[in-house]
Amino acid sequence: MQHVTAALAVLLAVTACTPVANRPAAKPDRNACGADTRQDLVGAPLPATVIANPEIRVLRPDSAMTMDFRGERLNVQVDAAGDVVRVFCG
Repeated sequence: MQHVTAALAVLLAVTACTPVANRPAAKPDRNACGADTRQDLVGAPLPATVIANPEIRVLRPDSAMTMDFRGERLNVQVDAAGDVVRVFCG
C-alpha cells in the first residue's frame, strides 16, 4: 500500500508541473483607444484640448513612462518643440 501511495504522490507532483497546452496569446487590439482616427495630430502642435484631457497620456521627451499596457489609453508623443510625433494606444 505504501508503494501505491508513493507512486500516486509522484504522479501528482509530475502532473502539477506539466505545462498546459500551448495556446497562442490573444493579441491586444492596437486601436482600442481610437488612435487610427487621431493621426491628424501628427506633425501639428499639441492642442490644448489634448493636454486638458485626463484620459490621454502626453509623452514628452525625457519624461518617465510606465510600461503598463492599457489598450483603451491614447498616448500622444511630442518632441522638444511640442509637436506631435506619434499617436498610439497603450
